[in-house]
Amino acid sequence: MEIGISTGVFYSKRIVEILPWIARAGFDSVELWAGDPVNPTPFDWRNPREVEQIQKLLNSLPLRAASFHAPYSKEIDPSHPDPILRKRAVSVLVEAVGVAAALGARTLVLHGSAAELSRVSEAERTARLMSLRESLSHLRQPARSSGVAVAVETLLPHLFTADPYLLLDLVAPYPKTEVGLCFDTGHCSFWRAWRLEELYQILAGRVIALHVNDNCGIYDDHLPPGQGKIDWPPWLTALRRSQFSGVFLLEAVLPQDSSDPAAALRSLRQNGVDLLGKALPQAKS
Repeated sequence: MEIGISTGVFYSKRIVEILPWIARAGFDSVELWAGDPVNPTPFDWRNPREVEQIQKLLNSLPLRAASFHAPYSKEIDPSHPDPILRKRAVSVLVEAVGVAAALGARTLVLHGSAAELSRVSEAERTARLMSLRESLSHLRQPARSSGVAVAVETLLPHLFTADPYLLLDLVAPYPKTEVGLCFDTGHCSFWRAWRLEELYQILAGRVIALHVNDNCGIYDDHLPPGQGKIDWPPWLTALRRSQFSGVFLLEAVLPQDSSDPAAALRSLRQNGVDLLGKALPQAKS
């Protein structure tokens, strides 16, 4: 299985700096991260010239863009019940589909909602669910035309759309090759109703992308696998049994002041190789 990494690993750096480090560390594929409301935007993904520059850099290294992580915020929320705000969010996501295609990425990862369950009423949940269904319906056609699959990410349990059965219901109307799920091990580890491997088994039939990271059980730490409290062997066994054929994508964050980023990335990649090799002896080394 191919091992990839998110450019969010060094979220404070520009992507044009990060990509050569990633290539020197031995990775073959990356997820290009558009940034979030807290951290700096790693590249101007809405600037066609900058996107073209990154695409050329990827080709020269060479690195493959496995996926593009769409931006997310309370303003870019495809579940927003306000039709004007929802349409704006969908417009941004359609634009992100085009960027994914331009970068050669076959998958667009997105967050289904930015809403916290504790802050929305039952009526608003119903409205948000309808809005999200409409958003996915509108997004599907441009994504299909561009050859890009949409992967709805598994979010932390306190957020709307985190429930696994709701996620399955959302993607059920579409072929898995067009709309699927991105399984985030860190987010899913916070569920108390299911162990990580149980939750994966529920969703495995629709999983088309992975975000592999660890945590210490309190915060969404995005640690390298094995540096937190996640029990990895049962989940790796479930992953093997599901015959997942995508990229084993590490979404860990390293110290931003690292004196040797390439060496830190090599160590992270070896961490992934060692972990994956325990369950999948044929994993690419």
